[in-house]
Amino acid sequence: MQTQWSNWLAAESAAGRSGIVLSGHPIVRGQAYELVLPIPADVSGDAFDGALYVGPDSENEALVSFSVTVGGYSGGFTNVTLALSATDTDDEPPADANLDGLSEVILKLNYTPSGGAKARCLGLSIPVVE
Repeated sequence: MQTQWSNWLAAESAAGRSGIVLSGHPIVRGQAYELVLPIPADVSGDAFDGALYVGPDSENEALVSFSVTVGGYSGGFTNVTLALSATDTDDEPPADANLDGLSEVILKLNYTPSGGAKARCLGLSIPVVE
């Protein structure tokens, strides 16, 4: 999938925050969405918050925030699950402006270690399909 945010994604990649297009796991409009991130560390006592945006610019307000569940540490990983309801995926992502069946949103995920400062840990683009 082509993306309009190539420069931003390259900057996210250079900063070690992914910077990919998550084309293998798109949001399907009107269906619940879940993304499980296996973190290779014990972050079970830490906090995460994430949201979708219409674009990467800092002045953009969040379209919708994820429900985030941080699992227990097991087998060298902590699963962090990001979820959206079917209503969230139906009402919040931008419309398909050119009628090709696709739009895209930006995911920004923040991490706050216990007793530490919040920082973005992941930035990527997710296609939205009709």
